[in-house]
Amino acid sequence: MSFTIAIFFFARLFYMFSAWRDTKFGFQSFLSGNASLMEFLQNFFITDNYNLSLAGGIIGFAIVFFWKTRDQKNVRERYLDAIVPSFLIASIVGYFGAFLGGQIYGVSSSLFFAVDYNTKYSSIPGKLFPLAILYILITIGLLVVWRKFENKNIPDGYVGNILLGGIGVMLFFGEFLSGKPDMFEIFIRLNQLVGICFIIVAIV
Repeated sequence: MSFTIAIFFFARLFYMFSAWRDTKFGFQSFLSGNASLMEFLQNFFITDNYNLSLAGGIIGFAIVFFWKTRDQKNVRERYLDAIVPSFLIASIVGYFGAFLGGQIYGVSSSLFFAVDYNTKYSSIPGKLFPLAILYILITIGLLVVWRKFENKNIPDGYVGNILLGGIGVMLFFGEFLSGKPDMFEIFIRLNQLVGICFIIVAIV
């Protein structure tokens, strides 16, 4: 239950931060006293627009996971070897859905493989870099690496940390190609910050 609550809460929170230009008004109304706490929570949790952040969901899971295994490093490393590949497999489906729905898209592009998102699923004007497809291809590459190491006699956590670092690098550099507005885009994008955290965890 704690994993489910944390994943949903952080996924929703990170989405609201990443779409700050549209969601800031709910926070402003609450902080200025124009909306009660219950109204704010209702807008946060009960809505007909359940946009969620994949990175936020990962952060929520990671917080609970590392807290529950804080005194069991060996157990954590073994779980990491199983959790990260499972996440990669699931993320391929998620990225494909985000590609169809237009939740993940890149900058304007004139390349031959640029995608016109003006479809029945999404109405983003112009041809854009297919960032979600790039993420899918990189994720498949990481799974190939996992398969090569899967049956090797290596220390627990070695593969999991390599894959986690790979995800971090993918998010950090991939977000330079993102066309979506972001709360922190002046300095660094939210997903890039998450990527840096993954890289640090993988190294440490």
